[in-house]
Amino acid sequence: MERLKGKTIFMGRESGTDRLMVLMITDGKAKATAIGGMGSVSHRVSRCLPQDIAAGKETAHAKLEVDSRGNLTLTNLKQTNITYVKGTGIASKRVTPDQVVELGYDRHPVSLREVLDSARTLLGKAYNIRHLERVWNDFHDKNLNRQKRQRRLGLYASAGMLFTFGGGAIIGLAKQLNLGEGVEQVMPVLTAIGGVVFLVSFYLRSKDKSIEEADRDLETFQGKYVCPNPECRKFLGQTSYKLLKRNYNMKCPYCKCDYVE
Repeated sequence: MERLKGKTIFMGRESGTDRLMVLMITDGKAKATAIGGMGSVSHRVSRCLPQDIAAGKETAHAKLEVDSRGNLTLTNLKQTNITYVKGTGIASKRVTPDQVVELGYDRHPVSLREVLDSARTLLGKAYNIRHLERVWNDFHDKNLNRQKRQRRLGLYASAGMLFTFGGGAIIGLAKQLNLGEGVEQVMPVLTAIGGVVFLVSFYLRSKDKSIEEADRDLETFQGKYVCPNPECRKFLGQTSYKLLKRNYNMKCPYCKCDYVE
């Protein structure tokens, strides 16, 4: 049902074969399939005309609308005919997928479940993209951890400079406040601490493999964050999984195949 949300499904007799036609507008085109054998639908059921529906005219016996929550509404489109739900003629009525409705005065039975299944085939094959969320989260988390590590290294280097140059400021302030010449003895200690911290930060930076890791992680990400359609497999870019779903309306931006979760 997820893929059919927001869709309108038209039903009526197929001209020439007298089968039940199920039609839907998808990707700007009217696509149709048929249910039942030739001659299985009475002429009391109104025809469904793809060319009219493609032009915006609702030329069919009835339509089944699926809202954003998956609720179904069945509407009779032909005043000279009739659509029955639970034996009663309706103009428009909320229905459920498991119901069997009847079209025309001959009461041709129609399984809404079969109609929905047929409509789903008109959308083409869909590909599950749930695994792409894990790929994105892994790539994002690694980048974030790498940035945090680089920030810590930067703080270590700043701390070394603070001890070294801050000592001079402390001694200058102590002299102005007449705190005694003994304060000057602190300077060598602070300088030594600053030197040690600076050397440690320099060593850690020399061993840091952030650049190599970033390059390797990006290559891995580009190989995994791709359209799952075997005929496409194009890299989906550095767009978050959440935005990928929203910006492209659960479709591949390249091959336009449908995505499901």
